[in-house]
Amino acid sequence: MAKYALAGYYRTDELKPGEEKDVTVHINERSLSYWNTDGELQEQSDGTTGKWKVAEGTRVVYVGASSDNLLLEQTVDVTAESSNGSNSSGSSGSSSAVTGSVAGSWKQDSNGWWYSYAKGGYASGKWEQIQNQWYYFDTVNCNMVTGWLELNENWYYFNESTANQATYTFNEEKGTWVYSNDSAIPYGAMYANRETPDGYYVNSNGERSN
Repeated sequence: MAKYALAGYYRTDELKPGEEKDVTVHINERSLSYWNTDGELQEQSDGTTGKWKVAEGTRVVYVGASSDNLLLEQTVDVTAESSNGSNSSGSSGSSSAVTGSVAGSWKQDSNGWWYSYAKGGYASGKWEQIQNQWYYFDTVNCNMVTGWLELNENWYYFNESTANQATYTFNEEKGTWVYSNDSAIPYGAMYANRETPDGYYVNSNGERSN
């Protein structure tokens, strides 16, 4: 087994000698999990079925240009969240399965939009319901998906257009990005019970039916 495993990365534009750039590297849940051979198949946070289990405990995260050039390290405590939104220590959190909006705020970087939870962490490789709209976040940069996406042999469409409608705006008072036009489909939100811009129909679950 390798001593180190790549958990995340960030690719910058070409930098000039001496130039610096602040970056954010997201580490998703799968990178902190192991395949539990003694466990039962169950639905994972990314919507697939498997035996992945979060390895709880103290972990060391290294940052560097390569595995033989590690410049920083940070010790973190990893705690798995249960399906009802509570972690194993008993503290509660928000769950998109039972509420119309998981608590948190939108963030944007050079890769796109991502969602930061109020309790800490971010959406990665999973569905989240935010302001009564469904979104999916990828596992590479943890960004909100737009356009067509295939999951578990079903196709879903996420709004990829901001034309002729309001988009996210920054609320100075709250210090967060918000979407103010409830009559339109927000950028990145899943289509449901309607025709997509390219002529397909999706049902109430967002699944393409033709």
